[in-house]
Amino acid sequence: MIGVVLCVAFGVYQTTAEKVKKVEAIIMLGALRGSETRYFAVKNTFADSLELLDFNPNEVMIGREAHFLYEIASADPAGFTAVATRSKADGGDGKGTVTIDEAGRFGGTMQ
Repeated sequence: MIGVVLCVAFGVYQTTAEKVKKVEAIIMLGALRGSETRYFAVKNTFADSLELLDFNPNEVMIGREAHFLYEIASADPAGFTAVATRSKADGGDGKGTVTIDEAGRFGGTMQ
């Protein structure tokens, strides 16, 4: 009986932990969108590389294990899409994604 309860509790814990990590990605992508907006105000196009921006979420994670790898999937004068891909750190699958576009719309494959 205790084994069944522990299995259920562990499953709930894992699901909750992944949701918290997704929130981390949403916050970082929101900051990245702000950086893209500032870049657009000066260049009249969106940056196609994190290195062109004043904020790089991959550099913020120095010194700790990153839960996501961030990249600009596409960018042009009309818009951009940035992607956070879940790493295998802390039991991640290495495949789940969270995305954001120039309008602040979130998407991706993570629940």
